[in-house]
Amino acid sequence: MFSITDASSLTFFTMLIACLSIFMVWKSLIKDDKRDKTKKTIEQYKIELSKKRLNDEIEDETKFRRKSGGRFEQFVGRFQKYNKQRVADTHFFLIKAGIRENDAVFVYFAAKIITPVVFGFIGFFVGLQLFSGDALFMLMAVIIMVFIGYSGVETFIKRKIKSRYHAIYKGIPDFLDLFIVCSEAGLTPQIAFKRIAADFAGAHPELADEIGLTVVEMSFYPDQEEPLGNLAKRVELSAMRSVTAVLQHSLRYGSPLTISLKNLAAELRTERILKVEAKAARLPAMLTVPLILFILPTLFMVILGPSIIQISDVFK
Repeated sequence: MFSITDASSLTFFTMLIACLSIFMVWKSLIKDDKRDKTKKTIEQYKIELSKKRLNDEIEDETKFRRKSGGRFEQFVGRFQKYNKQRVADTHFFLIKAGIRENDAVFVYFAAKIITPVVFGFIGFFVGLQLFSGDALFMLMAVIIMVFIGYSGVETFIKRKIKSRYHAIYKGIPDFLDLFIVCSEAGLTPQIAFKRIAADFAGAHPELADEIGLTVVEMSFYPDQEEPLGNLAKRVELSAMRSVTAVLQHSLRYGSPLTISLKNLAAELRTERILKVEAKAARLPAMLTVPLILFILPTLFMVILGPSIIQISDVFK
């Protein structure tokens, strides 16, 4: 007969599948306008720099209170203790992932508090259904799920940073080509960056965001080398460090940009081709394990199957 335990287990997994299906449909229906998002990011950063310049922000960052109240920060502060350096490091960590909202730091801290609790409850219910109330296995399931929930938040941000850096890296050679064209046309670096940010908003939105933020900083800072240094800090790629080093050297000593940037663009494209060739060279070694596990057993069954059947018939 169909027991209550089976009914609750079926209900739990049905609700889980339904929630995942709703989330996937919701993500597929959302239309993300990359140009509007890039423009909004740049405008928000311009407002933040304006506030810093006019000293309108609250100076004591250790209080973590804004004009809007700060209840969310106070709630999170009950569970974790913060200091100025930790908040600054976490804020920069989220900026590298492209997350620049005002509450991003405290949402991150709250997620590291709430997510292990939620995953712990999920592990408890899954262990209750799968292990029939065995205390040891249920405890192991809860501990594993809590660990996954705690480390999963940071792992998610790191993977987001990695994918963002990969997207930026793919757009750097095109950025150099367009910057060379703008430089040969007589445009200043700031105007060239502004033009490139507008053109790249659709094709390379991540790179367009970083270039747009650099344009905003160039309009606020008297020294043009500092925004380029901030760009290299936000995008921790060797290619971006090389680009900013060439631009800083040109601004400092007046050296020509065209030849250096053309050579750098050619090197980056050659490096990309070499990486693709290296992946292609590793492909036979990577196919060895699937070949042994999935293809060879099937091949042996097809080849030796009839012979085995005939031998068994003979012995019978």
